[in-house]
Amino acid sequence: MTTTQHGSLMHQRLDHLPTLVCLIGPPAVGKTTVGQALCRQTGYLLFHGHIVADVLSPFVPFGTPAFARLSHEWRRSFFEEAARAQLNVVTTVAWRFDMPDDTATIQTWFAPYIAVGRVLCVELAAPLTVRLERNRSESRQRLKNAYWVTDSYLVEMNASHRYDSGGVLPLDLPHLRVETEHVDAEETARRIMAHYGLPSTTNHEPPRRRV
Repeated sequence: MTTTQHGSLMHQRLDHLPTLVCLIGPPAVGKTTVGQALCRQTGYLLFHGHIVADVLSPFVPFGTPAFARLSHEWRRSFFEEAARAQLNVVTTVAWRFDMPDDTATIQTWFAPYIAVGRVLCVELAAPLTVRLERNRSESRQRLKNAYWVTDSYLVEMNASHRYDSGGVLPLDLPHLRVETEHVDAEETARRIMAHYGLPSTTNHEPPRRRV
């Protein structure tokens, strides 16, 4: 068997593994927007971080132990079921690298996919000035709870936590970093697909949902 044939077979086998693509980065860097573009181009399903947070925040104050417990359990349960159903999923996480509890929690979310498939991490980065501008965009205002889209929240979170990995993740996972200041979401999605060899909906049928 030639090297080219071997590489092709390896690619086919990877394509059939249930895949979780995790987009990480600070608030308003564009994780959800890139996730939407990536799902359009791959047929994957988007489970962005605010799906759970926006449901909980009207009932349980953000930052409280109760919010943390509920958010963690809901997301953990979702990833368990999604991995069991072999769904290809894109998710978003504002991973705070100064908080060891964040890493421990995220590890439990990834565990079901690590057990049966693969987890691919993509770190999105942009300066605070760019993120403040994106924070005021119509799509972010429409999709996010009003609490998350104030300048004061963004500045406070930027000062309080470290969202930049520094190039090394605390978990041993594939890691791609993309500076998004001058790159739009569609191009970012194409770079992710090329780097990780993800399938394209232009030459693949969208995956069937198995639940």
